[in-house]
Amino acid sequence: MKKSIFSTLLGLLAIQFAVMAHGQPANGLPENAKVELKGTLQVFIRENLEQQSAEYEYFLERGKGKGPVKLIFLDAHPSELRSGVSIAVRGQVRNGNVEVTAANLEDGGDDSGSGGESMQAFTLDERSTVVVIVNMPNAGFNHSTTELGNMENYYFGTSNSMADMYEKISFGQLMINGQVAGAINVSQTADQVCGNPFNYASSWLTQAENELGINRNDYRHRIFAIPRNLTGADSCGWTGYANVGCGSACTAFNRWSHDRNTTAHEFGHNLGMGHAGVGSNQYADYSSFMGYSLSNGVRALDGAHHWQTGWYDSIDALSTGTIQSSGTYDVAPLREISPADNVPSIYRIEVDSGDPYFLSARVAQGYDTDLSSRNSAALSGVNIHRYAGSGSSQTDRVDQLSNGGSYIDSLNSLTITQLSRAEDGTVTFSVDMGEVECVESTPALSINPQFQTVGPGGSYNFPVTVTNNDSTSCAARAFSLAATTGGELAPVSLSVNPGSQGSSSLNINGGSSSGETIVTVSIQGESTPSRQATLAVDAKAPGIGNLAGTYTRKGKNHRVQLSWSGSDESGIESYEIYRNGSPQASTGQSSYTDSLPRSPEATYTYYVRAFDVHGNWADSAIITVSTAGSTDGDDGGGGGGNDKPCRGKNCDR
Repeated sequence: MKKSIFSTLLGLLAIQFAVMAHGQPANGLPENAKVELKGTLQVFIRENLEQQSAEYEYFLERGKGKGPVKLIFLDAHPSELRSGVSIAVRGQVRNGNVEVTAANLEDGGDDSGSGGESMQAFTLDERSTVVVIVNMPNAGFNHSTTELGNMENYYFGTSNSMADMYEKISFGQLMINGQVAGAINVSQTADQVCGNPFNYASSWLTQAENELGINRNDYRHRIFAIPRNLTGADSCGWTGYANVGCGSACTAFNRWSHDRNTTAHEFGHNLGMGHAGVGSNQYADYSSFMGYSLSNGVRALDGAHHWQTGWYDSIDALSTGTIQSSGTYDVAPLREISPADNVPSIYRIEVDSGDPYFLSARVAQGYDTDLSSRNSAALSGVNIHRYAGSGSSQTDRVDQLSNGGSYIDSLNSLTITQLSRAEDGTVTFSVDMGEVECVESTPALSINPQFQTVGPGGSYNFPVTVTNNDSTSCAARAFSLAATTGGELAPVSLSVNPGSQGSSSLNINGGSSSGETIVTVSIQGESTPSRQATLAVDAKAPGIGNLAGTYTRKGKNHRVQLSWSGSDESGIESYEIYRNGSPQASTGQSSYTDSLPRSPEATYTYYVRAFDVHGNWADSAIITVSTAGSTDGDDGGGGGGNDKPCRGKNCDR
């Protein structure tokens, strides 16, 4: 993973938002120009949980000394975008911002100079967290005594807290360790904080370091607990303001720090999670704290979010299942302990049109105890969600079944019917995928490339691909590969789903002399045409001759200018120059200037060794160069150096 620059994020944010508050970003970009930029992405979500509204903001940090750039997407942004990744964008400058489309955005690698990490899913680990309590007594806004007394428990308590919830529902895969610090009394007004809280993140951390003795570098997550009623009612415009994703450091601002659901919700955005919604309302799924979270009582996460974080898939492969055909299935309830053996807790169904389905069940235990009052339908049977399968996009709850109920997706000919629910919460349901008859077709076989050249004793692995052309209603099929003499396949058996491809590798070893080895690969028991791979061995040494040398002197500089000619069908890779039998240099050119000592000897002998692209080599004839200015061949001739080249390692020197 590429190293993130988020350890310096908060210091940069103060500059970024201060500039933005007074006009267009000081990014040095000419208006209306088309630009190509690289840097580290910062994604923020500004959300009002009371009004159930949210908006995303995107900024590109381009490194030290360059102003940040706000990105304005002209189309839907890719769901995998999160804070801390290196990206490259192409777009047009408008009003100081850069207008971009998803098609003109790609992984920026390490070339941005900003040290961000590549676009990939977040990982689960131990998260160090500090919660800084912020009061504004001069404006009359501060936390109540009760809130201050319970803040440690809201975040880090041994039970009924944000940290304990994440530890239990992730089966110990996500540990949150930290402390609550404060309060600090800041000078900003409520209007300033409501308008742009990130503008003050760095100065608040500095104040907390000076007054409370914390060290910001000890914490990956920096959470600011803001007084709830900054300006009264909902006029502040947000209840939470957080990074989506987290590099080496990230922040969140929470005006509802007295509520465990809300603290877990904003932390979930730092982890890269999206909302839990129903249709167009991204907060309407009350079965998850990533949905509506301003309420008493706690809920855990829906099955799709469990899949998104990878908790079940990483802890026990048996706890997730993929449904590919009609049948009857059991699903165990999501719990805070490992699920029962051989009974998955989450099923995934891929469909031809739209996002995959995720099926799960819930029981009113542990952090799901309050589902009975907040979303009792989640306890009646199968919970059905859809989720794109990657990134921080919303999970969509499409139905919650009870005994005898069905969910029908006519577009994909899919019907899910609940048959029964056991006392322990395990639900039995049937799936009708409307399959048509399985039609098997001849598989396809390919080898690419089909021809390769190596040097003596070399080998090459030819990629072999088998395509299963059966209809989608068929099960996976096993194909056995066979190769004629001279080649070795690994693996020789491939299990391939309909419409998918399986890969093998054909290894062919070359001999010590020039020639070709042809190997034929076939699929046993199939009428598929066989395919051939050819490995050619190039053992022919390159040609090199016409070596000539001229001695020159300019002041105290003594040089010998060498030139020669070389040829090879496969191409010359390099030349090595030898003076008095010792290697001096390597070059790809057919000439070389050799610098001699300040006090040169009377004569020097030279020869050049040529290497082709396959490692074959040959030596030129030896020439002798006199520092008196004359050049003699090694046979005492007149300096042409045109003897036939020596091609063996044991040439007489």
